[in-house]
Amino acid sequence: MIIAITFLCASIFFGIAISSYFRIYPEKVGIAALGTLGGLTFSITLTYLFQLIIPFSPLLLLVLATILTAVGGVLLYLKGGAYLKSTKFDKRTLIVFIVSLLLFLVIAPKLLIENEEGLSTGVVNAYGDVAWHASNITMFVAGQDAPPENPIFAGTRLTYPFLVNFFSAMLIIGGLSLAASITIPAVILIPILLTILYIFARDYTASANAATIAVLLFAFGGATLGWLRFGGDLTASGQTFFEFITHLPTRDYSGVGTDQQGFHFLNPITSLLLPQRAFLFGIPIALSVLILLRPRKEADTPHYLLAGVLAGMLPLFHGHTAIALTAALIGLFVLNPTTKWVVFGLTASIIGIPELLYYGGVESEPGALFRFEPRWMAGEENLVWYWLKNTGLLIPLALLGLWRRNTPAVLKALAASGLGLFILANTFAFAPWVWDNFKLFVFFFIFVLPLVTWVITAIWKQAPTWGKYAVVILLIAHVCSAGLDVWKLALPTATIWGEWSREDIHAAQQVTAYTKPLESIITAPTHNSAVVLAGRPRYLGYAAHVWSHGASPWNRETAIKDFYEGRLRSLPEHHPDYIFIGPQEQSMYTVVVQPQWDLVFTQNGYSLYRI
Repeated sequence: MIIAITFLCASIFFGIAISSYFRIYPEKVGIAALGTLGGLTFSITLTYLFQLIIPFSPLLLLVLATILTAVGGVLLYLKGGAYLKSTKFDKRTLIVFIVSLLLFLVIAPKLLIENEEGLSTGVVNAYGDVAWHASNITMFVAGQDAPPENPIFAGTRLTYPFLVNFFSAMLIIGGLSLAASITIPAVILIPILLTILYIFARDYTASANAATIAVLLFAFGGATLGWLRFGGDLTASGQTFFEFITHLPTRDYSGVGTDQQGFHFLNPITSLLLPQRAFLFGIPIALSVLILLRPRKEADTPHYLLAGVLAGMLPLFHGHTAIALTAALIGLFVLNPTTKWVVFGLTASIIGIPELLYYGGVESEPGALFRFEPRWMAGEENLVWYWLKNTGLLIPLALLGLWRRNTPAVLKALAASGLGLFILANTFAFAPWVWDNFKLFVFFFIFVLPLVTWVITAIWKQAPTWGKYAVVILLIAHVCSAGLDVWKLALPTATIWGEWSREDIHAAQQVTAYTKPLESIITAPTHNSAVVLAGRPRYLGYAAHVWSHGASPWNRETAIKDFYEGRLRSLPEHHPDYIFIGPQEQSMYTVVVQPQWDLVFTQNGYSLYRI
């Protein structure tokens, strides 16, 4: 544990020192937030590169922590410390961070809960995703090749942005548990994200009030009119209001990807940041780049240089963000075509192009990653009503801001980029599951927020008293749906879903003891097999996860059943080393143990055979 904490502190210290030395922001909390993100992003990338040639071990983390601390100390001594002392201090920025931190100190630990029964999650949207991330994390801890192998589709390359899971693996190498390694990044990075969002919106709108509204709309945004279902649920429950509000049903009022009533614009925190993890770095890196590149007189070459470094490191943290950020960068360049963009472009290209090449050359099903798919998930529903109930007044307010003559040009450029993404994601599907386009829609949301909140504050200033009340009521209506969902997560009465039992954990320990890293294992194609915890690649994990990443798992899924039940002697596409038989396999198949399988261990209903 001490090594993990030491590395975290060294990374943050280094990032703050860099931010101070290059004078990237004129305010203390802003320097701390941007520095923390930048320091972690750089140190994780650096560690990944070093572990390709040096054993991934606690010693490596200690050595790198020492180097980062020493370099940071030198930078602060030279001129960074003096600049940091000279900057102003903004109380509201600190309040945003503290309130966010307190909220996610309660919510984030529910991502993966360790207790006497085993490992569980209190975030329903993370029920499947947390196992996928655990597969990646434990594989890195056990030892991965470069490029890394897909842990749930053995023999194929991992094409998922993996550095956030490598970060968790670093924390485990440093002495933390799997649960802590998944929880701590969310505890640190979601408050940092919301703080950076506040800074971003304040810088672009020149209004602290607009920035505060932007944070509220993002943190508690989602399917705007989903809260209308609350009354019916309350009546059907037969409970008092107090009983109901403290024991909310598992329904997501801000919608789910399969919502039958068409509420598909989900809350970013409950649907992306907590379960999908890569957004923990993707969104704040994009916001940091936009803060550094905001057109202003005092923007210096180091701003463009550091923005290029962050943008270059982005693809392996989150590919969707790199795509979305490009739209905003085009808008800013057109608005402010300074020669300093050359510094940004060269830096981002030198670092980023090799990372982008990592995703190239991977086979996928035809049409899986790009196809014509108009109207997104609206189906036959009226498109205007569909988007009004999902996004409320966001689009009308954005259009109003674009129409107004006195709207700052930079807000128009940013919002136009967001609306461009909105049109693109409404026209084409960029993943097998069309809902995954929400990963682009969320950037439409982010890019129009400064303009929308600027318009709201402008209306507020001009409105009579009754108009101000109307603005408040509309804002409450926009945050009510996701507010209920976030509140539900914070409740001690929230539902818990089991992931792995104690027996699963013990079986995983046996698998780890008897097998070598990168030896592949056949299991039932479930998301939460015990083998996930062993850090070994599976012939096939949860098929829907493999499909959602663009590959075709169906041949393997069919073959697994025939192999377990004795109708097949060999498997297509890959030749596993072991076959695992546990409660999941026994419940799904009529297992026939073949005489040529060599028993490795058997314990409490779990067995492993070498093929």
